[in-house]
Amino acid sequence: MEIGKLLDGLEYDGEKLAQRGQKLGVVAADDSWMNVTREELDAMLSARFGVNPDSVDATSDKPQEIAQHLTKFITQVSGVEGVQLPTA
Repeated sequence: MEIGKLLDGLEYDGEKLAQRGQKLGVVAADDSWMNVTREELDAMLSARFGVNPDSVDATSDKPQEIAQHLTKFITQVSGVEGVQLPTA
C-alpha cells in the first residue's frame, strides 16, 4: 500500500527516459529464439530428454481423453507439496 502511494507520486517523462536509454546503447532484446518449428522443438526435446517423437503413442491426442485426464487431475487433493495422486 505504501509502495503504491510512493509510485503514484512519482513523476517521470517516458520519452526522456527512452532517449537516455538510446544514448546508453540499450538494444531491444532479440526474440527470434521464440520462433521454433514443430520439427525443431521435437529435435530439442529428443536431444534433451531422449524421447523419440515418432514413438509417442498418438492415441492420447483425442480431445475427450485429454479432457477426462484434466478433469481427473483437477479434482485431486492438493497441498503445499503438490497434488496427492492416488496410488492405485
